[in-house]
Amino acid sequence: MIDGEINELAALSDQLDEVLQEPILDGEDAIEVAILAGLVERLGGKGASVDAARQWRDEDGVDLLEEFWADFDETDLVSGVEEVLVGDADEDDVEEAILDVDEHVCAALWSGHGASVRSLAESVEQTIRAVPDPFASLADVGVEFSRLPGVAKDRELYAYWFAIADSARWATN
Repeated sequence: MIDGEINELAALSDQLDEVLQEPILDGEDAIEVAILAGLVERLGGKGASVDAARQWRDEDGVDLLEEFWADFDETDLVSGVEEVLVGDADEDDVEEAILDVDEHVCAALWSGHGASVRSLAESVEQTIRAVPDPFASLADVGVEFSRLPGVAKDRELYAYWFAIADSARWATN
């Protein structure tokens, strides 16, 4: 996964650079910055784009991020995870649902709003532990993510990665 992490980090850093070049006008723009910056930092990224994102977060972005998290509704993200519990969901659907959740958890932590996603993270973890089969194909990914220092640091909110890592052991098929 080291090569994959390096490639992903480079791609995310490039995306962060691009978003920071555009005006950040509303909550949707703000969450995009928070997602990208959070993912870059979680992978250990540093540099000018991360510094610029932090400065934006701590200055101009405060109100936009407050607005986004004040209005945050986890319903669609929880529904996305619950929808993959049906038999016809493929591995890509499962991965997409989990990564959508993960992006929001990562963004919330990066922007200082971890409490805004606590119930989302707990719900997703409980779903995975209750019905592990759809997530078993991602167990190796869960193991890799659970080894990231940023994930270990916020283990309580990233518990769904640990549940995914264990899901292959619990799966019935």
